[in-house]
Amino acid sequence: MSTILFIRHPTCSHNSNRVWCSRTDVEIPYSSNNQIENLLKEIKPIKINKIFTSPKKRAFILAEKIAQLVGTKLEISDSLLERDFGELEMTNEIDGQKEEMSDWSLNSDLNKNVEKIQDMYFKRIKPFLNDLIRDDENKTYLIVSHSWVGRLINFYFNGEKQEALTHSPKNCHIYKYLI
Repeated sequence: MSTILFIRHPTCSHNSNRVWCSRTDVEIPYSSNNQIENLLKEIKPIKINKIFTSPKKRAFILAEKIAQLVGTKLEISDSLLERDFGELEMTNEIDGQKEEMSDWSLNSDLNKNVEKIQDMYFKRIKPFLNDLIRDDENKTYLIVSHSWVGRLINFYFNGEKQEALTHSPKNCHIYKYLI
């Protein structure tokens, strides 16, 4: 049996200020150093066979630190990019937008060219996870990415049920899924 671990990148100012940030490449602030150090202590004893990460700095820098710490290979994948927020990029979040964007049956882009949740899942996340499962050799894989990637990984491993999409992963927290 293999394991997939998921970690959302460290908290960035956009997270705490409720600003939509997907394709903009932002730095990890100094204020997140404690979060990173605590995570590194927690993950150090885990044998990780391979790490996959989004190319965005906020995920890549953390993945690179973990790869150096545990001495394993790191692979960048565009499949792990955050959901494209379209015209919402770098605007303030309005109450109710996340709920509407996470409604599987509605599959809304909010009329703002936001990447539809079903497109993201069927074109990027599900094929990526299916490829990992095909390579099941009793290994531990780590994915370092973003909130909506984490939501869809949770959706995948919880029977593709709507309720699983409401789970917004915490920054620098390890989530574990068994294959």
